Formats: sequence, structure tokens, C-alpha cells
Amino acid sequence: MIQFYLPKQKLRFAQNTDVLDDQGHIRYVLKSSIFRGRITLYKNEAMIYTSDSILGFRRRHDIKRHGEIICSIKSKHLFFVIKYLIETNLGSFHYEGSLFGEKFKIMQSNRLVLCIDNDPNKVYRKIIEVDELKTEFLLMLMFTLMNAADIDASGS
Repeated sequence: MIQFYLPKQKLRFAQNTDVLDDQGHIRYVLKSSIFRGRITLYKNEAMIYTSDSILGFRRRHDIKRHGEIICSIKSKHLFFVIKYLIETNLGSFHYEGSLFGEKFKIMQSNRLVLCIDNDPNKVYRKIIEVDELKTEFLLMLMFTLMNAADIDASGS
């Protein structure tokens, strides 16, 4: 099991969010820009994944690696209820819990692969990554779900 820590903050406008390991070292950096509708995950200053918000009848968020769409997150409903369908050929994924609460899980075929839980010291939000083979994809999926919920709740 791998543990990462994040500052407690929403993804807003243009900002960087460091993803720290249990030794306090920066492992990943998430850069977000609400103006471009894009979030990008970096490791050692190299871009790993991007996620673009696509406007349409129902908003969609596409996760890309090397320019190729590998996952789409689509709104299940048109109005009010913020729930998403995760479509990818990397397996069957779904989430449990509230994307606005400080605690939710990402499951793959009913197996826990990522969990966000409150930090008892209330400084960080702790991420517990179970599947080491998909760490980077799962981090990007988590950030994209949180960003989608934040955008949809604000009505942007």
C-alpha cells in the first residue's frame, strides 16, 4: 500500500497542488487551469496525464495519456445530481462516497484501489493507494472526479 498526502484545497483557477509521499517528498504535481478546463499530472516535471473538460449536452471529462483518450467521465444526469459514469478500457471502475466529502473510494471490479480519508491532524487529506501498478492513473482519475464535481456544482 502506498500513501500520499495532499493539501486540503479545491481545484480553482490556475494553481499547483503537490502530491507528497509519506517522507514529505513531492512525488507528483497537479497543475490546474479553470480557464483552459484542463488539469495535468506531472512526475519529475514530465507530463503524465491531462484531463480536459468538454462542454456539451452533458459535460464530459477526458483523461489522456500521450494525447490518446484512455478514460471518459460523463455525467449520469442532466440536472442537480452530481454522479458520474467512468468509461475506460483499463477495467471497470466506480466510486463510492461523496466527491465533496473528504472521504471517498475508487473501486475496480468491487476491489478497493484508492481511498481518500481525513487526516486526523487536519493538515492534509491522506490518499491510500492500494494498486501500485495503476498509481498514476488512479491519482488522475481521482483528481478528475473531484474537478468535475467542483465545476458542475459551481455551474461553470
